[in-house]
Amino acid sequence: MELSIKSRNIELTPKLKDYIERKLGRFDRKLENIMETKVEVLEEHTRSALERQVVTVNISGANVALYAEERGDTALTAVDRAAESIAKQIERRKGKWQYRSKVGRSVRTLDAAVAPSPIGRIAETHCMEAKPMSLAEAQDQLDILDYDYLMFFNTDNKKVSLLKRRTDGRFDLVISES
Repeated sequence: MELSIKSRNIELTPKLKDYIERKLGRFDRKLENIMETKVEVLEEHTRSALERQVVTVNISGANVALYAEERGDTALTAVDRAAESIAKQIERRKGKWQYRSKVGRSVRTLDAAVAPSPIGRIAETHCMEAKPMSLAEAQDQLDILDYDYLMFFNTDNKKVSLLKRRTDGRFDLVISES
């Protein structure tokens, strides 16, 4: 995992840098697909002295996008709050993955004797509006709404696409040709 630390309007002391590396560098043990962590420490001139130090954390990787922005009276306090926020997001995400793996339906469990006849193979019909959004937004919508699939108008390639969640937690993307 690559950890990059930037600072604006504040001096990044070695003590603060070591503290950030110790607190935020340990998340790759909790999620193995984290590739990059970006941390930005800045000081804003606000009315309240308790919210001047701001720490933003961006964690990205394969199927992972976590973000936290926390404020505090010192940079160390803001780092602690951001670390707690990211830890909660990781636990929530891991809980969803574990729940889906337990609940997920498998095609292999269908009996050959119970297979539907070719005439009545359509069990349900769903009407869905294809809203314009990017692929990352569509993945977030699937996580938020807890759907197995989502049809959307992909703003990246200007085509109607279908995003389907697999039982292993990854996604299948179907893109229309027209």
